[in-house]
Amino acid sequence: MRPCSADAEEVEDLRSTLVQALSYVTFPGWRVEVVGGERRGAAFHDADFLVTHYSRSYEGVVIALRNHLVDTGKLVSPDSAMCKVQHGLLPFHIQKMKSEHLKEASAAPGYQTLDKFDHIYGIAKTSNRRFRRMDIIIVPPEEWGFAELGWIGSRTFLRFLRQHAKDLGMFLNSHALMIKSEQTSYLVPDEHAPRRKDGTVGWPEGWHPGRKVVSESDVFELMGVPYHSPHERNCP
Repeated sequence: MRPCSADAEEVEDLRSTLVQALSYVTFPGWRVEVVGGERRGAAFHDADFLVTHYSRSYEGVVIALRNHLVDTGKLVSPDSAMCKVQHGLLPFHIQKMKSEHLKEASAAPGYQTLDKFDHIYGIAKTSNRRFRRMDIIIVPPEEWGFAELGWIGSRTFLRFLRQHAKDLGMFLNSHALMIKSEQTSYLVPDEHAPRRKDGTVGWPEGWHPGRKVVSESDVFELMGVPYHSPHERNCP
């Protein structure tokens, strides 16, 4: 089967299905947000969702969710179409990223776009019985702002933004912003202040030790970049 292009009404239908499925297999209170091309108002062929919960564990959720969606006919079975699941990689991902960050040029290929989130990549069936590519990304709440920025895109915009982070002596991906100091890699802002354009290290206006990243706009502030709305991030 070949998935069709999605539209806003069908994306919302899939989002509602996902919220209901998460509540059924676990507990209520999940945050489910549309990202990707739909969020940017660009042409798109799939439905991408970020998922998190602020008071409950997300461990093991991805398998239960996949099974329920398949059993209820909302997700095409792995026996019939592409359905990829990744899980269990998060517990050590920050230490792995810090280690690769310190290696710089000798780091493992692709570590800048490292994505260790639990996820489901599959083909969903909408209420009007059309098939849509659907990606579900389960994100720890403390990484939400970085994941939101990374999964909204576009790829070219992210390439420029990550290069800007590198020019500042920092490192950015969909999990974290990091800075090196005295041969140690630190998380920004949890463990270290960011580096400014003039090369000095210090807090932007409105920031202080203890403030957390809660949205993608916080990441822009930490990097000294004016906020760009999602629809402004569509690059050729």
